[in-house]
Amino acid sequence: MNDEDLDHELRSWAAVALEQAPPVSVPAPPERGDRRARVLAMVAAAALVVGLTGVGLLLARSSDRASSADGLSSGPVPTAPAGFLPITVHGLTINVPAAWADAHSVCGPITNEVLVPSDALVPACGALRPPGITTVEFRRSASVYPESRPMTIDGRGAERWDELATGVYSTTIGVPSLVVSVVISAPTRAVVDRLLGTLRVTGVDTNGCPARITGFQELKTGARRQRPGADHALIPPTPIRLVGCRFHDGWLEGSSYTVPTESAVLTRTLSAQPGGLSVTAPQKYEPAGCGADDPQDAASYRVEARYEQGPPVLVNVRLGRCGRLGASNGSVTIQRTDALIRALTALFPVVAASGPYAPVRPA
Repeated sequence: MNDEDLDHELRSWAAVALEQAPPVSVPAPPERGDRRARVLAMVAAAALVVGLTGVGLLLARSSDRASSADGLSSGPVPTAPAGFLPITVHGLTINVPAAWADAHSVCGPITNEVLVPSDALVPACGALRPPGITTVEFRRSASVYPESRPMTIDGRGAERWDELATGVYSTTIGVPSLVVSVVISAPTRAVVDRLLGTLRVTGVDTNGCPARITGFQELKTGARRQRPGADHALIPPTPIRLVGCRFHDGWLEGSSYTVPTESAVLTRTLSAQPGGLSVTAPQKYEPAGCGADDPQDAASYRVEARYEQGPPVLVNVRLGRCGRLGASNGSVTIQRTDALIRALTALFPVVAASGPYAPVRPA
């Protein structure tokens, strides 16, 4: 998609959406000079790009409705015009062309319009961007620059920083209340502004996953069953879809879903796992290292089983090394096994890159 096509499609979307969402208040300050002098400061801050590979985005997949279970209906499901996809990270949503690639090589050459992948230092990757390429990068930090300009997005305070360096226009928007920032870079200011104009705050993403969860550090037990059969099986038979939500420290960073045949395979796999929960072997357990700074411990997953009729079943999953590990629907639990990790990998390809996982024993 060239710049003219992108500009036309975004203008069309904006015309339709203008009356459906409040406009973003974006004051446009004068362009800044070359940003090379500030790159070292950005590297020192080590701002990480939010996980958008595999688990982050299975871009061809989108859900038709949000769940009604456990807060998964905290707002309308975001939509986008034909040819575009709404991408939500930490509740900040932007429309990007569906034809864009989801870059997989962490800091390899960027050769097409992309969403930049996870765990990459932004300046190092940005330096490899050739002229004429448009990118959107999410970071797990709302920090912009001291000289940034205040703005609002759907009533939330935000900051904006504009740059122009070596023919690349770049705007960084940080939203402190969402602990996230997004960097939009393009060969023209018009393309940056068109993408910027689609930014909005949403309570759920396109698959109905909530932007924020709490209590993810603990797998609950002894709760009332969510639907008939959920007190005997982690996921009762014949779900029509399994929706997976991936979180980092309670913030949504991606989602995907299965088709019915995949749902059946995953359901059988999970049902075959031993009951109970797991803990890491004592020699591998280091409580002082637990928390948001540990990528495995900060990661949590939710799998929502949806059915043709009746309520869904929500399964919480923890795979790291701290606390009780495995999966629970509140009534039924399974231990953290290699088969569980493989099942999650099928739904979230990036799970495989999160290992190796510490050995475990029954809790």
